[in-house]
Amino acid sequence: MRRLTIFIGIMALALGSVACGSSDSSSSSSDSSSSSSSSSGGSSISVGLGALVFLPDSISASAGEITLDVTNEDGTAHNLIVEELGVDSGILDPAGTASLTFTAAAGSYSIICNIPGHSEAGMVGTLTVT
Repeated sequence: MRRLTIFIGIMALALGSVACGSSDSSSSSSDSSSSSSSSSGGSSISVGLGALVFLPDSISASAGEITLDVTNEDGTAHNLIVEELGVDSGILDPAGTASLTFTAAAGSYSIICNIPGHSEAGMVGTLTVT
């Protein structure tokens, strides 16, 4: 009987931590989707790197100078690449950050994580510049 009580207690703790973890990630993803104009007239966008996803996976900015503030919110290494624009965050370990400033003309650009297997598993996104 005591083993059953201990087992139920452990399961309740495990389920509670999973529930808390999903709540945290949803608030992170909403924070990650923010976009604003900087004082120099460019766009500044926050992007999170999640479990084989970009948070958000579709971002938009005004043509000209763009700054992407990238944070790895996952427990494994990721990167953010916009190949057509020569943008590369480098490998970001868990909780790692990078600030990428570049110039882009109007168009649609693919965002990928080029760590082997990540883009194939769905870690892709789109940057739309208007």
